[in-house]
Amino acid sequence: CVRASCSRSEANMQATMRAAARTAGSASASVSRRAQRRVACRAADTAAAGAYASALMDLATEAKVLDAVHADLDKVAGALANNEMREFLLNPVMEADNKKDVISKLAGELELCSYTTNFLCLLVDKQRMNSIEAIVSEFDSMYCERTNTTLATVTSAVELEEGQQAFIAKKVQEITGAKSVKLKPVIDESVIGGLVLTLGSDGSTQIDLSVRGKLEEVERALAVAA
Repeated sequence: CVRASCSRSEANMQATMRAAARTAGSASASVSRRAQRRVACRAADTAAAGAYASALMDLATEAKVLDAVHADLDKVAGALANNEMREFLLNPVMEADNKKDVISKLAGELELCSYTTNFLCLLVDKQRMNSIEAIVSEFDSMYCERTNTTLATVTSAVELEEGQQAFIAKKVQEITGAKSVKLKPVIDESVIGGLVLTLGSDGSTQIDLSVRGKLEEVERALAVAA
């Protein structure tokens, strides 16, 4: 009887383990499918952003307003730094007409050209406003490539004065030989002092002239010495 009872217990345990394994496998497959869908959606969004940015690039070039549109999109990116503005324009359930009214007012305040304003309204109609940041980024990369412009991101602990920015842009132009330089200032108090210069939209080249960078070098040297 004892052996029979043990056999039944083992059988029940094995059945429970098999059921748990099936459940875990099903849950894992479900998570995997969700992850795959997310990756596919991100890829689709990136492709769409590239397509819209390319279309705007061609239109602006043909209309000879490329520089103006590029400057406009920088302004739009700055406006989206306002969380309230960003949440309103990217809200998928917000009425299209309400978004267009805000875009019209924003265009007046920022002095956007008609091509940029019409493009933003097109994104609203196509329900692609949630891709605006990716589109701006793609357009910026295309602009820099087409105009032989080097993108230089300057990270500092405090805001740089215009004279300092102009000096840095001139030095970057001398170093890279680029036709022009677009400076993108970023504030990061963790650098403590000095600055970190990142060249190119892919950030492949970085020059660390910050106090934090020097301190990290000292720490590495001490670690090696120890």
